[in-house]
Amino acid sequence: MARVKGYIVVTVKFVKEGGQWSAVCRELGTATCGDTFEEAREAIEDLMLLHLRTLEDTGTRKEFFKKHGIKFHREKPKSIKYKSPLRDGEIITPMTLPVAA
Repeated sequence: MARVKGYIVVTVKFVKEGGQWSAVCRELGTATCGDTFEEAREAIEDLMLLHLRTLEDTGTRKEFFKKHGIKFHREKPKSIKYKSPLRDGEIITPMTLPVAA
């Protein structure tokens, strides 16, 4: 595993639709689903980390972050909480992700 260089905070929206949970990362544009909230959370985290590795491998991370308003943090940010009204079966939460060197 690569050494952690810093962190980003992204917004993930989870919505329960029928018997499944969908998950969408607003900043990275990744989306997935799962039969349970936990499955959807794990799947979106895996996809976001894959997206970050791909940006690093292609040398486009800095430009992508700038275009999508993603702030890079050298230290792990403290917990952030959202206070927005949500509908039943909808969760919007920040997720902190490591960015490899």
